[in-house]
Amino acid sequence: MCIETAWSPPIAFCEKLAVMFNVEVQIFYAEPGVGFAGLCTCLPDGTSQDDELSYMEGMYKYDNSGFWDEVESNIESELEDIDWEEEPDTDHMVQEVLQEYPYISEEDVKTLKDLITEKIQDYGEA
Repeated sequence: MCIETAWSPPIAFCEKLAVMFNVEVQIFYAEPGVGFAGLCTCLPDGTSQDDELSYMEGMYKYDNSGFWDEVESNIESELEDIDWEEEPDTDHMVQEVLQEYPYISEEDVKTLKDLITEKIQDYGEA
């Protein structure tokens, strides 16, 4: 099910649901405006385990395709502000973007570098 709430995930509701039906309830939540995302597991005994992270780290860990959509959108926004009269310093730009995502795997660092390079080429040709 999908639940929309204001300001915070409905963890208390999920805890009660888990107890009421003697089931484990997992809820993924994300709030980009405030900047948090996570996964909470509510157990039938009424306890819960919440893994709340920064928004982008939570997206990376629990909604990886959503994470990459956000990253691509962020890169495109940054590229709109570049003066294309001069050749952009791709290496510097890659390092700046990588600093924003210190939690990504080495394999995803390569993916991120490739994405930035591709987007720079696309914008430079436009």
